[in-house]
Amino acid sequence: MPEAPGPRAFGTAAGSSPSPEASRRPNGSVPDPDSPLPAHLEYKRVQVGRSATGNLDRTGYWATMSQQNVEVVRRGIAAYNRRDFDALRALNHPEIEVDYSASRGVEAGIYRGQEEVFRLYQQFFDLFERISLEPDRFIDAGDSVVVPNSAYMRGRHGVDTVARSTLVFELRGGRVARICLYQETDEALEAVGLSETDHRKGENPEPLA
Repeated sequence: MPEAPGPRAFGTAAGSSPSPEASRRPNGSVPDPDSPLPAHLEYKRVQVGRSATGNLDRTGYWATMSQQNVEVVRRGIAAYNRRDFDALRALNHPEIEVDYSASRGVEAGIYRGQEEVFRLYQQFFDLFERISLEPDRFIDAGDSVVVPNSAYMRGRHGVDTVARSTLVFELRGGRVARICLYQETDEALEAVGLSETDHRKGENPEPLA
């Protein structure tokens, strides 16, 4: 019998289902935080010009995304996958906020501060033997990074599941200050002043150096 549904791993959306792909993945496999990004995770360019009012201006210049912000987010995801609270504490702002109110699980809510956020994470770690949050791509939006992702999870009863969502990471002073969960990528892009159409038009056809 499949294990009973419970709170989903951080960064996962509703509708998780057993995944043959997940079961073929090496047990405990997580990204190396010091390795280069895989080729399919190339950086993207989007229009991030600002109007006189300070709002994102789609008629602005094409700008290269902040590699530093992406690197912080990438390392944060890798630290989460290997359950490294010390590394997360160093990467997160002391007043970090995790907005999980879009979750359809019992853990829906807003969590503020390192300790409250870590308690949330620990709930997931207690439920799942393995969690691997894998970015599909990184989308720059000024001080934010939008990350559509797939979460591969193995429950304590050996059941593998996969769920998809989009996370928006907001950075302040080079550290993650806020993470917000969205069920759909277009909702996440709209929240940072972009759209899927803008994003697709802004993609650089060549990988950035």
